[in-house]
Amino acid sequence: MFNRFCLTISIPGALTADHVAKFIAPSDCTLVHVSAACTTQNATLTIGHSDNDDSCLDAAAVTADAPAEFELADFVDAAYPRISDGDVILVTVGHGSNCVNFTAVLTFLEG
Repeated sequence: MFNRFCLTISIPGALTADHVAKFIAPSDCTLVHVSAACTTQNATLTIGHSDNDDSCLDAAAVTADAPAEFELADFVDAAYPRISDGDVILVTVGHGSNCVNFTAVLTFLEG
């Protein structure tokens, strides 16, 4: 059985510029789900590798209306992104029109 693990990215306050969070994958894994929300305004969410910053999720819209959810059909090439142990992953939040209180949760399957 594959273990699930989550990564939460929370940026409190108003974004006045784009924000990039970086992390190194702790093991081989697959990105299977992303949810994101902001309190006011809109933002974009892009997820990828250090050599291709939109290789997993390409500029997906996050609105203040309701949390956004991204699954298989939303990922690049409608395929679950495979990530190798040690890959540098970038999560880019485009501030849109002054996005406030952004949160994203990325869910991975280990292995």
